[in-house]
Amino acid sequence: MSNLECFPSLCTVVANLSNVTRTPYQGPHGIYYIQLYNVVLMCGQTELKAQIRWKKNGKEMRGPASIVYDDLLESSAR
Repeated sequence: MSNLECFPSLCTVVANLSNVTRTPYQGPHGIYYIQLYNVVLMCGQTELKAQIRWKKNGKEMRGPASIVYDDLLESSAR
């Protein structure tokens, strides 16, 4: 059993990555792009908040992210 199997899924973090730098790489089937970023989770007293974080020209940048709880995902799929 892997560590991932020990934890149930609670939510999905959704963010617009259009401002995150895309680095092109030549692969065996053509060019592909890599985006390097972190998901930042902030635990408050009553709620969980999220942001994305990345580096641009050596400077830390942050952007908004939304948390969609799994029970909301399941009810919207019905």
